[in-house]
Amino acid sequence: MDGFQSRDEMERLHGRPVREGTPSRLSSFVVEVIGNLNAYASRIRVALAAGVEFAAQGQSDAEELSESNVPVWFSAACREKAPALDSWPEVLEGRRRYIEHCGEEPWDLQDWLWEFASGTRQWSWWDVTAAGGSIAQIWIDSNYEPNFQADDVRWLAYASGARAVVGPIFLPSSLWEGQMSLGL
Repeated sequence: MDGFQSRDEMERLHGRPVREGTPSRLSSFVVEVIGNLNAYASRIRVALAAGVEFAAQGQSDAEELSESNVPVWFSAACREKAPALDSWPEVLEGRRRYIEHCGEEPWDLQDWLWEFASGTRQWSWWDVTAAGGSIAQIWIDSNYEPNFQADDVRWLAYASGARAVVGPIFLPSSLWEGQMSLGL
């Protein structure tokens, strides 16, 4: 991902995307959220911003990527013993749900950051919206690919406080347009 694409992606992290230039189809993750929808969406946006910064900088030659811009709660969720999550019960429960639902250990933070720094990511951020009740939708531009490597997105969704995550589902972007953005 080049700097221009990263800049566009960063703009979408900090504000609702404009309709002009929206792909006709987006990939979506339907998320049952633990707790407040806006707080959940804010956590998603802040953690993802740290990864997108790596994509913009293109630090793929670094042996270890700096974790200084990663929020404390996300860094803690990625640790083996998940210390320091008492202040974020939604994150702790989301981490537990990831292990239970996906049958995998949580992502190592360096591995998650590497997905951004290496330039191999097959998607870019679009938005997170309210779908009704305790359901949020994470919208991803997968370059019209209905099937793509999305484990990093799934981990982020759970680690931010998801009870359950379904997707990716390839949908018309008109569905995104009709929903309210969260976490801004």
